[in-house]
Amino acid sequence: MPIYRPFVVTTLSIMCGFTMIRDVVSLTDSVSLEQFQTIQTSSARRSHSYLVNQHLYLAVVNYNTQCDIYRLKGTQFSLVQHIKVNNANAARFFDVDGEYFLAIAKLTVNETQYNTVSPVLKFNNKSQQFETFQKFPSKGAFDWEYFHVCANEGRCNIF
Repeated sequence: MPIYRPFVVTTLSIMCGFTMIRDVVSLTDSVSLEQFQTIQTSSARRSHSYLVNQHLYLAVVNYNTQCDIYRLKGTQFSLVQHIKVNNANAARFFDVDGEYFLAIAKLTVNETQYNTVSPVLKFNNKSQQFETFQKFPSKGAFDWEYFHVCANEGRCNIF
């Protein structure tokens, strides 16, 4: 099993009026704070990393276009999937009983309509891709959180 160093992910968008000058995700070693990779993005909002089947994945939410999924291969993250989802604000990986999921919070449909649908995707071990699992009605979703509550008998409810 590979051993992963902790890292810091920084999303940077530099705007001049309404023109995007530079938009990158910077990955920094959290021990020495030395940059080891920069990923070009498009209006990146947030990013989230997670171990899926002992491989490190990174989801980068690009607000106007898509959510990009990267997998650490050797010493660099490589793009492995584009998930088309306009106006997304955040993405969150989680797992339930050995199954891996990615929830994407959609903020709006457009500038005036906030009633939308936020998808939850499930990792397909055969294709090594995230596929739509369920869609939740949402209104201006900002983020997802995952937690579980266990009763005294050991039964857990997942939210």
